Amino acid sequence: NLFDAFLARILPRAKATFCPELAAIRERFPEVWALDGSRLDAVAHRLKLLWDVRSVVLPGCLEAAYDLFRGIPRILHFDPDAAKAESKRVFEILGRIPKETLLLGDRLYASVALFASLTNQGLGGLFRRNQRVNLKKVECLRRRKIRRDDVRIEDWLVDAGSGATAPIQRLRWIRLHREGVWYELLTNVLDPKRLSAEEAVALYPCRWSIERLFFDLKEV
Repeated sequence: NLFDAFLARILPRAKATFCPELAAIRERFPEVWALDGSRLDAVAHRLKLLWDVRSVVLPGCLEAAYDLFRGIPRILHFDPDAAKAESKRVFEILGRIPKETLLLGDRLYASVALFASLTNQGLGGLFRRNQRVNLKKVECLRRRKIRRDDVRIEDWLVDAGSGATAPIQRLRWIRLHREGVWYELLTNVLDPKRLSAEEAVALYPCRWSIERLFFDLKEV
């Protein structure tokens, strides 16, 4: 409650000045947030009062949504069950995210069930590919060699999943080949004019901003 009250006061003054190199994306997505979760059992014992305390200071876990362009967390959802999977906690905050928001996340979020929920709620997702998700190629949207040093990018339309636990989802599979390694992303933003493969590849590393949030909360 304290955080929500604080956020309500600063949000009207928070200007979207971070990540200026990706400002063009804001014209197509009103919000771009990074998702991540963290357990709280590793909170540092820096306060003098806690120096001799050996027990867990704050049991439980957080699910956070971090506003990349404003540089502030927009959601901090606490769950006292530290054992609850991060892939399940995210469903508890989807109803608080504005429509048309683009969400970034690691491979834990790249499930067919989550993509189905995002599409139903008018949200976009851009996640690192989870190798457990089966993909069936539908159409090659684009292949391009970016530079002479063997950097290649591919953009595929695919059907994801088997339909056993969630409806099969039509997604884009973006692949970047660099220095002998393939980096793979999945997104439910199907129109390349709204989010190009190059923009997706440039945007995903910005997800690391949320790691600083957890560092500040647990260590500083």
